[in-house]
Amino acid sequence: MKNLIVYGSKYGSSRKYAEKLSELTGIYLADYKEVTDLKAYDNVIYLGGIYAGKVRGLKKTAKKLRNDARLIVVTVSLGNPNLDDKLKEDVRTQNKKLIKKPLLEKIKFFHLVGSMDYPNLKGFDKKIIKFVFKMFLKKDPQNQKIIDVYNGKVDELDYSSLDKIVSYLEEKEIIK
Repeated sequence: MKNLIVYGSKYGSSRKYAEKLSELTGIYLADYKEVTDLKAYDNVIYLGGIYAGKVRGLKKTAKKLRNDARLIVVTVSLGNPNLDDKLKEDVRTQNKKLIKKPLLEKIKFFHLVGSMDYPNLKGFDKKIIKFVFKMFLKKDPQNQKIIDVYNGKVDELDYSSLDKIVSYLEEKEIIK
């Protein structure tokens, strides 16, 4: 079985998780922007940050897969979809629209919490996050997580959360 880890990362969280997952599994990894053909791969583990509800680079990557390939999607965001079933379902529904139908039969989703360095965001990203933060703070002015992010860097990367992905890969005999 040929396997590959592909990632789409704008600010680094997805890349860091992908690198660690590669280290844990021995599966080669590549940035989605550098991948030209994925037809040779049976299993692709795709890690990507969520931007406006969509996983960065997922659509371009999914188009390059064989119809019978297994696609494992790992989303990375500051918010944790695992704590909110509606959010988790919204993320999955939104991103399933980006993937061709044959791949949906074997798709598996995982969700990881990333990081954000608000002062170092660029252009539109910084403006949209500022707008969203103000909206959240109006609803909950004591929300410490929002205040922390707005005032600097929040890093919630948790490499132990990759254990459930490794277990799944072992269970499906993708790795031994």
